[in-house]
Amino acid sequence: LVDATASAELAAEHPALLEAGIAVVTANKHGGCLPLDEHRRRLAAERAGALYRAATTVAAGLPVLRAVGDLRRSGDSLLELRAVLSGTLSFVLGRLQSGRRFSEAVAEARQLGLCEPDPGQDLRGLDVARKLLVVLRTAGLRLELRDVEVESLLPPGLPAEVGPDRLIARLRHEDEAWEGRAAAARSSGQRLTYVASFAAGVARARVESLPSGSPLARVRPGENVVQLRSQRYSDLPLTLAGPGAGPDLTAGNLLADLIDAGHELVRGAAAASERRRWNPELGEGAAWALPHGACY
Repeated sequence: LVDATASAELAAEHPALLEAGIAVVTANKHGGCLPLDEHRRRLAAERAGALYRAATTVAAGLPVLRAVGDLRRSGDSLLELRAVLSGTLSFVLGRLQSGRRFSEAVAEARQLGLCEPDPGQDLRGLDVARKLLVVLRTAGLRLELRDVEVESLLPPGLPAEVGPDRLIARLRHEDEAWEGRAAAARSSGQRLTYVASFAAGVARARVESLPSGSPLARVRPGENVVQLRSQRYSDLPLTLAGPGAGPDLTAGNLLADLIDAGHELVRGAAAASERRRWNPELGEGAAWALPHGACY
């Protein structure tokens, strides 16, 4: 199954699909944010041989999850994380710092395909919170989405369900406030940045005013930056940076995940065939059991 949706309902089926022997390749962040019981169920299916690929759920496929997973597998542990995980919000805040109105920057991000189907998911900070949770769970932490403290960029009282056009129209009433906030940051040599962080057991996603020269404040519109401190990377953080949004980029990396999964399944099927060939106890015409997760 290739899940290129933003559907929470479909993501909820991932554990059952894996248990049924169906490999899952996904860009759907909801799959990494299921309740902990379902998350453990998915991990158990993977340990049993099910194939799950989800690199594009964070930073459109930058090797963030691979790096975090490698740290954990090698016995290291995550101590601190600071990151810009939303290409959408880095684009919007970058445009805001350059003098564009907040509502215009959101409309431009939507036009360029940088937003979720519902731009409110980005502006509420939920998209960043989900990515942060996926990274922290990959590091071995057992947190729920509700454990992430989230700052919304939307005005209070806005209905949860509002169409993109109505949303952008409503944001025009917030342009002046955001212009003042950006001007205050500029006057002190700082920039507004939406930062995902983890330290001392606390996970947060919020707007911070950072010195203009800091690595997170220097992000270009659409760029993601991740800084990881661990027991091994304690003096200097492990830093990953690159574009983190856009349909073409995400689609290309999702395709790479799909090709990798296909090769893995073929290797597994070949190994099973070889085991059958050299096992005389199976006998002529015996049933051939494909490895868990294989497609045929």
